[in-house]
Amino acid sequence: MSDFECQIKKYRDLLFQAGILTQAAQAFSMRQGRTFYYLSDSGTLAYGDLGKNMGTSSPCPEWLDVHRSVYRKYRGIRILIQSRLPYTLTAARAGQDVPPLLDDFAQLVGVTARVVLGNPKEKGFPLQVVNGLKRRNAVLIPPWGGLCAAGTFDDTLAVAQVLEKGCQALVDTAFLGGGHRINLMESWLMRLVYRYKYSRKAG
Repeated sequence: MSDFECQIKKYRDLLFQAGILTQAAQAFSMRQGRTFYYLSDSGTLAYGDLGKNMGTSSPCPEWLDVHRSVYRKYRGIRILIQSRLPYTLTAARAGQDVPPLLDDFAQLVGVTARVVLGNPKEKGFPLQVVNGLKRRNAVLIPPWGGLCAAGTFDDTLAVAQVLEKGCQALVDTAFLGGGHRINLMESWLMRLVYRYKYSRKAG
């Protein structure tokens, strides 16, 4: 087994432990150059090609074209995780965009987490997801939960965790009342400042 295959399996196991992935839903991929890798249902390493030939090494899971389209559009994204955490699934199935009720949500996820309401089986669905991710690091997809995206595994994991917190805040607010939505301008400023500081540290 290669070092890369060991790494992707290690990451998948961590996502299982965190409850982000389930045995029934294991949508997680990593990009390297013009190829992205994932683990098939049998647990073997498989790959998708970002080139024009649309090649794959195994039968395609339903989400494969969505991941391919996102990687093609956003070069800075190298990890995609579809979160099945409970509040994320609840918010996705409610079909309502999630506003920033928490500071770290505005910083890591974006000014909202949009809901993509199309049918995953339709040809144009991957483009809907790509558009939903514009200036954001997560979108909600009712059948799947939350699609979380970033440049590293740790960053994508953080997005999934913060998205869950934000969705929980929204659900709690809906039942208990209260909650303060951060306004759009303030959300953008928080996100810009965070990304600027993060890029300086990464550099």
